[in-house]
Amino acid sequence: VKPPPFWKSDSVDNDLVMEWTTASDGDSIELSGVTSTTLDYDYDVDWGDGSAIETNVTIHDKTHTYTTAGTYEVRIKSSSTSFALDISTGSSANKLLLTKFKNWGTVALQSLHQMFYGAENMVYEATDYPNLTALNSITSYKSAKNMFRKCLAITNLDISNWQNEDLLINTTAWEYFIYDCQNIQTFNASNLTTAATCTSLQYFAYKAGLNVGCNFTMDNCSFTGVTNLSNCFNSVKANTIFSVENWTLKNASGGTNAVSLFIGVDSVAGTGNINLDLSGWTNTSCLNNFNNFFRGCDAFGEINMSNWDTSNVTNLAYMFYANYQTTKIEGLEDWNSSSVTTMNNAFYLAHRLSFPTSTSNFGSAWGTNLGNCANFNNTFAQCGYLVTGSPPNISNWDMSGATTIASMFSSARFSSSIDPTNWDVSSLTGAQSSIFLNMDGLSGVLDLSAWNFTNAVTSLTNFVRGTDITSLTFSNSADFSSVTNMSYFCYVASNLTTLTFGASVSFASCTTWVNAFTSVTLDTASYDALLIRNEATNSNTVTLTGGSSLYTKAPSAAATARAALIADHSWTITDGGPTP
Repeated sequence: VKPPPFWKSDSVDNDLVMEWTTASDGDSIELSGVTSTTLDYDYDVDWGDGSAIETNVTIHDKTHTYTTAGTYEVRIKSSSTSFALDISTGSSANKLLLTKFKNWGTVALQSLHQMFYGAENMVYEATDYPNLTALNSITSYKSAKNMFRKCLAITNLDISNWQNEDLLINTTAWEYFIYDCQNIQTFNASNLTTAATCTSLQYFAYKAGLNVGCNFTMDNCSFTGVTNLSNCFNSVKANTIFSVENWTLKNASGGTNAVSLFIGVDSVAGTGNINLDLSGWTNTSCLNNFNNFFRGCDAFGEINMSNWDTSNVTNLAYMFYANYQTTKIEGLEDWNSSSVTTMNNAFYLAHRLSFPTSTSNFGSAWGTNLGNCANFNNTFAQCGYLVTGSPPNISNWDMSGATTIASMFSSARFSSSIDPTNWDVSSLTGAQSSIFLNMDGLSGVLDLSAWNFTNAVTSLTNFVRGTDITSLTFSNSADFSSVTNMSYFCYVASNLTTLTFGASVSFASCTTWVNAFTSVTLDTASYDALLIRNEATNSNTVTLTGGSSLYTKAPSAAATARAALIADHSWTITDGGPTP
């Protein structure tokens, strides 16, 4: 038989030591265990009340009754050959009787699985580390899943010294490890190294420190077998420290799920007072899904993701959604978009985010490889809304696979203009509303003559509503023939004077131009062309709000077209009237 891995204890006390507190005379406690024939219990226990030490206990649920209420030090003696505790399997009342864990000692543990799950009154004082050389061969018992889950009395937990010799070589999962430890104030899991058998860290620290704020340190960790990092730090509340530097991930392409990895990480200040450095993470090509990755994080002011390989990431939806405090993301120039299929809402509500430099903006390789991405809804909506910053570099983006860009820049605020002029938008379909709605920084001439959307597009409401553009140009490459709704198209874009459509444009399907040009005065040539092409192609009953635009007085083609729209098709038209 192969001997267990070498293991050495740093503990002076070789017993596993706990404190249990009973409320009334005659109360009992239970050392709840796992109901399984695969675990061979054989331990000696000193109950701490002066009664004789019980030796060779082999049952999984061992009870003891105390004559007098009080706090008792219970010792699993170092003479034990195997022990396991799964307090979650006992009664709700029993879980609350464990009030302190003091020492691991040399006792060989068969399992860490759910060891203290629900021990809400347990304070943790141990400074040594557990002996895992006897972990059971059954996968579920080899995990640290739920080990400290809902231990509400734990305020300080340091497991940075648990990595000794081959200590963790057999563990299979660390998911839900400190899940719901809402009062933890310091947590240190630096140097945690798990073997290829450990596959999951999902919800590892969910809601840790939620009530008080936690100084959270987990640097220099190695998770070379992990394929599931989803929600690992979901809703952690940090104090002034949140550090997860220099992780080593699985050395395989595209096999690790990182959905919601940092979702909801907050800090006590909630002002972006923590800068997150992930630049030292290696093997990032294993990651395949960034959906909700940093969603709703108010802890991080600057995020450094330099040197990340994103070539296997398919989903960026909601990645930085509602990151109200983040001002800068370093490393965007390193990103690869070749596998991305959706980035809807990726930067939506990132109210202070700017894209100022080459290290904080998208590189050329990102844009030219973006052709597989279909969904861009709300990608930059309200980005920079509270603090105006530099715009993203979108000039060379391959948009040929985009099926929707609705609200892509809605209410974004940038200090200079974006450049979507050369986009291939031939795959757009359905309603494409509010693309540039109320966007700051979209000013001057907007030449979209290269835009080649087809008759699959059905709505363009709020297209450049509230922007500062002075001129908007389309060509015959843009097919408006299936667009039914043009309401609020240029609403209150008060600087707009020149609007150009293709000479053969068709508005055959349009049923409304209501408020399309409210507070706008198009030059007469632009407004004349709009009336003429509507009369030539549209037989619907429509309301057209032309703002203060003037049409050429009769006799003219525009005056004739306007009259025909009213007489023949019952149009309702409000505008500035004929030219003098």
